[in-house]
Amino acid sequence: MTDSMNSAPSNSGNGSLNVLTSDDARFLWEAVPEAIFFLDRDNRIGLLNGEAQQLVGRTRTVIGIGFHDLMGCLTVGESTTSECPFTRMRSTGELVVIPSHIWAREDGTQFELSLSFWPRLQQGVFVGGVVIVRDLTDAMEVQRDVQRAARLAEDAPNPIVEFDATGAMLYA
Repeated sequence: MTDSMNSAPSNSGNGSLNVLTSDDARFLWEAVPEAIFFLDRDNRIGLLNGEAQQLVGRTRTVIGIGFHDLMGCLTVGESTTSECPFTRMRSTGELVVIPSHIWAREDGTQFELSLSFWPRLQQGVFVGGVVIVRDLTDAMEVQRDVQRAARLAEDAPNPIVEFDATGAMLYA
C-alpha cells in the first residue's frame, strides 16, 4: 500500500483532509467486513486481508496460487459458454459480478458467496484485479428459514408461528 492516497477535501472548520496515511489504509484494509483479494495480471493471489484469510481457512499458502484455482468460479460470458470472471474482466476492462456462488473450503465447509471482480490499472495498463467477496451464507439461511415458515403458515389449518429475537423459528 502507498504512504498516501488522494481523498476528497473535508468541509469541516478544522481544515481539509487531503491525505490518507498508510496507517489509515491499514486500518481500512483490516476493518472492512468483506474478504479482499489482490490479484496480479495472471490471476494469482498476491495479497489478501484478514477476512479473506479467515474465509479460506489458511493464510500464506494461498499467496501465489490462481484465484480461479481456489474458488472455481465461472460465469456466463458473451457466448453461452462459461468463463473465468477474471478473464472476462481482463478482456473487457469492466467490473464482473457473480451474485451467488457456492464454494466449499478444503475442510468441507460450504459458503454462499457474492464476488465482484474489479480491474486494476496503472497509467492505463492492466496490472491485475481486486476481488471483493461477501459471505452470504448467514443471510441466505435466514431467508430460507423465513420462506419455510411462510410455507408452514400457508399449509397449517390454524397457522401459529413464533420467532425468537434473532428471527429463528421457535415452533409452528
